[in-house]
Amino acid sequence: MAQYWPEFAANGKEQIKVRWLLSHQAGLPLVDGPLTFEQACAWHPVIRSLEAQKPLWQPGTEHVYHAVTYGFLVGEVVRRITGKSLGTFFAEEVAAPLGLSAWIGLPEEHEGRVSRLHFTDAFSVEELLAGLIKVTGLDADTVTRWSGRFFPGHGCRRAPRGLAAGRPREPSGPAV
Repeated sequence: MAQYWPEFAANGKEQIKVRWLLSHQAGLPLVDGPLTFEQACAWHPVIRSLEAQKPLWQPGTEHVYHAVTYGFLVGEVVRRITGKSLGTFFAEEVAAPLGLSAWIGLPEEHEGRVSRLHFTDAFSVEELLAGLIKVTGLDADTVTRWSGRFFPGHGCRRAPRGLAAGRPREPSGPAV
């Protein structure tokens, strides 16, 4: 990782391999620091926090799904290597050549084509969070601090004006 993203190589992340990041072994499933909801939806505050953060375990030794941070981590590596946002890279290198109607960062004009996710009694956010605490060994305060930004009600809708369209704001450049 350090070869592509030098600022990332701090606080025990110096030896993290790209394959560990891609396979959820980097030790960064959450941002361990205070961010507002607006900051959590913006690119640079999350990236700066991940650069400064110490991994929650020895990288490469455990696997825990990085649901909250994965897009930021992969997106920043792609941006550092190609100069493109993850959405632009995916559109140009994957979707367009294959003739796909697929996006990372759905254009607003296509929202009507999307199914909405609805939570039911069969799925409990509390159960999901309890499982995350059990699997990661993180303390409940860390998990609930982060989950409170995303559950319930923050998913499956366009972000408020000023935030990117339901996804983290990416650095300047072409958007897809």
